[in-house]
Amino acid sequence: MACISYVFKNLCMFLLVVAVASRSGTWKIFDVRKYGAKGDGKTDNANYIDNLVVTGHGTIDGLGSHSWSSTNFDMNRRLPANMAFVFVRKSRINGLISLNSKSEHLNFFCVDHFNISHVNLTAPGNSPNTDGIKIGMSNNVKIRDSHIGSGDDCIAISLEKLTLISITSLVVLDMGSVPEAWESTKKKRTSRMLGLGTRFLLGQATV
Repeated sequence: MACISYVFKNLCMFLLVVAVASRSGTWKIFDVRKYGAKGDGKTDNANYIDNLVVTGHGTIDGLGSHSWSSTNFDMNRRLPANMAFVFVRKSRINGLISLNSKSEHLNFFCVDHFNISHVNLTAPGNSPNTDGIKIGMSNNVKIRDSHIGSGDDCIAISLEKLTLISITSLVVLDMGSVPEAWESTKKKRTSRMLGLGTRFLLGQATV
């Protein structure tokens, strides 16, 4: 078992040596261990990727139905997103189809200048905690020409200095005012809805 574990750890590190193409067309090789990656057989992330392009019309199916069942679902257990981007800059994703994520479809944390376009994110309406796009501690994230139909928030954002341009049919709901929202889809709670600019509106939200 020790030999298998050693091989697995080194295989993970091999897969984490990322080749990134620069604008000039030449290749730069990065040792991701210098940017936060760990060869522990568990962690497979790095803190450096610029100019990443994810494009095409492929489909990622998270096969979340087993995790959503009443016997298996635990609100306090962190389930994986279909795709997550952490510490990524000047990048874009285009044309992706994401189905049935166990949790959120796309997760963006500490990203800067990231464009999202023509993505299709779908999960059943009764699937728990399946946010379409979750954004936290990020700057200059643009979402356009996309379809999101999921069981929870279409777009969940940690707000600070938010700028919205060319938005239609927008409702921004402060879920901090609805702490029991996930318990029922039929109860009504008093909730704060944040209007554009600095306006605050009080309303009733079906949660």
